[in-house]
Amino acid sequence: MTTNFRLLAMAAVAMLAMNSCVKEENLNNGDKKGTPVEFEMGVNSVSRTSTPDDGYATTFVEGDEVGIFVYEGESPVVINAPYKLVAGGKWEAQGEVITAEEGKSYKYYAYYPYNAGATDATTISLTVASDQTNGYNTNDALIAKAENVTTATTTVELEYSHAFALVQVNLKGALVSKDATVTLQNIYPTANINLISGITTEDVSGRVATVAMKACSTNGESAPFSYRAIVPAQKIVVNNNILTVSSLGKNYKFSYNKDVPYESGKLRNFDVTIGPENGSIMEISGGTIANWENSAAIEEGNGSIGQVVEPTTSLDLSTLINADMNFVEKKSWTDEKITDIGDYWYTRKSNITTVSFDPTESAIKAQNTKERGAWGTTSFGYHCGTKVFEKTTYRLTFEAKSTIAGNQVFAVGVRNSDDTKGFRVSNLNSGKRNMVAVNFTGDEVTAGYKTITVDIDFTQASATTNLNDNTFEGSVDTDLNGITILFFNNLNQSSSESPQTYSTYFKNIKFEKVVE
Repeated sequence: MTTNFRLLAMAAVAMLAMNSCVKEENLNNGDKKGTPVEFEMGVNSVSRTSTPDDGYATTFVEGDEVGIFVYEGESPVVINAPYKLVAGGKWEAQGEVITAEEGKSYKYYAYYPYNAGATDATTISLTVASDQTNGYNTNDALIAKAENVTTATTTVELEYSHAFALVQVNLKGALVSKDATVTLQNIYPTANINLISGITTEDVSGRVATVAMKACSTNGESAPFSYRAIVPAQKIVVNNNILTVSSLGKNYKFSYNKDVPYESGKLRNFDVTIGPENGSIMEISGGTIANWENSAAIEEGNGSIGQVVEPTTSLDLSTLINADMNFVEKKSWTDEKITDIGDYWYTRKSNITTVSFDPTESAIKAQNTKERGAWGTTSFGYHCGTKVFEKTTYRLTFEAKSTIAGNQVFAVGVRNSDDTKGFRVSNLNSGKRNMVAVNFTGDEVTAGYKTITVDIDFTQASATTNLNDNTFEGSVDTDLNGITILFFNNLNQSSSESPQTYSTYFKNIKFEKVVE
């Protein structure tokens, strides 16, 4: 089912934070020049890194480890020095102690959690866990800096701010159970943080992932139930799945018809109601909490929620090629897009190409009766409108033969759910096309069937439909609520040549998710 989401701007009641900074003391300086530096570390004047489920104020806990870079002018003099909070509330160097020489000025840049591989203060790579069901605090990226610090004091105050976003989902309604699970969708889990500028950017070169949220320990026996996770700052693009809920044996997914941002240092709050008595609603708001700012308001829009159909991983269309198969006739592509919910073979109405089942070959036969076909009028294939596919790579394999040699005897591609885009073919033509043509040599015609393999990248799609280079953009989840596998006759011959009647045959068609 589908229903409208209501987007309401809600602000949570501000919670007071407790000041509990702890001081690092360096007692052993060895032979290094200068005076050992002590650090006072807090988060917006509140120490952290454990956030209780019944609040938002955070505190550093024993065992937490930060990394510190020190610059003298524009030159780094200390690179990624680890400091750990030990028993007694002391910050202790895990290597050489940081010192400061009299008469010099320093800049200090620090972050949490510590990454031993970090060597550049302008590019700190941090990745959140995909499973945060047992806790989210260690994913809370923090950054701090203190610039133009002289040796007039050997105590450096480092006040941290949150670099990532906190997401909270609150479930209520008659169809919500205590053991419900909530999973964030389409998350880039890795971010690059520039400690000097304070800018955080998601690593869009990485793969999107899901993040399982922690059920708060304060949840009682009845709704509402709250869930939390921390993710890098990023934007969930319009019509992409935002989150899924599994409750009472059913799965629900949520998307929105406007972009939903997760912002650095800010809370994004979702209030989800699932129940027959008042429909299904998702309200999206920010929130005012200790140490975290309000997320930007989102203009009210519409979304969808419904029982999730498990993604399809394979289609064996070879079993559907038989004497009982029926081709649903559609008008030309310009006049009739294929967008309905249904699974069937189809063919476009055409005076050029006729499509049927050939019992002798046990294959689909496409016979071209005139000189050249066009994809909008001579196409045929299989429309799979009842199934949902994953945003990953699928492999289309089939056997084909032709009665004529030539270039671009036929072409193949896969279209999205509303027939407006073609998905990227990743293994042919340098991945620049959303449809690819198949050629036949004379020897191949004589040999008969040859196997064709086409990899379809469901993460990228183009609205241009041709055999030239395409400009691709990221697909959205709704693109994959049904697909159309497309073949069309397109012998590359000019209209001045004599018409050539020829046939192509297709069998053993399979479409399967590529598993690495």
